[in-house]
Amino acid sequence: MKIGIILLCILPFVLAGCKNKISVCSCNNITSEHYQPNYGMEWTDQPDGLLFHKDGAGCKRELTCYKGSFTYFESNWIDTTIPPPDYADDTGVKILSQDLETYSIGPYVELQELFGIVCENSKWVITKYPFGFSYMKKGTGEEIQIPGEEMTSKTYKTFVKKFYCDG
Repeated sequence: MKIGIILLCILPFVLAGCKNKISVCSCNNITSEHYQPNYGMEWTDQPDGLLFHKDGAGCKRELTCYKGSFTYFESNWIDTTIPPPDYADDTGVKILSQDLETYSIGPYVELQELFGIVCENSKWVITKYPFGFSYMKKGTGEEIQIPGEEMTSKTYKTFVKKFYCDG
């Protein structure tokens, strides 16, 4: 009986301690460190009115914006496991939210879910490439897209450097 009462008194504190440890994320603030606002309305917590974000438990972030040609992530070739094609220039890789030929805007998408963004070793990492990626061709400046279908059977990781939202 005494043990039961003692456990009832101690258990809430133990559970509260576990809950606090679960909700800590080792990654930096993805919006303030990596998001590139297009217009700059500094008086709001949504700097350009295009990205809507909210922190969730642990490393869950709700990053919502339009799916469009100007919604994408950028990284360097040295910060991705995607091998650069021989004719790629040094500007890096662009992770797309739609095909290059599609110029429509919408609907809203949740970026962490769409791109499989996770916190790994204190860095935000893209693990899903539903529309593939693009790069600039050396010497021509032509943007070349590798479709998402060509990447589905492979496991790639790309560190987030910058990202943009369409609007």
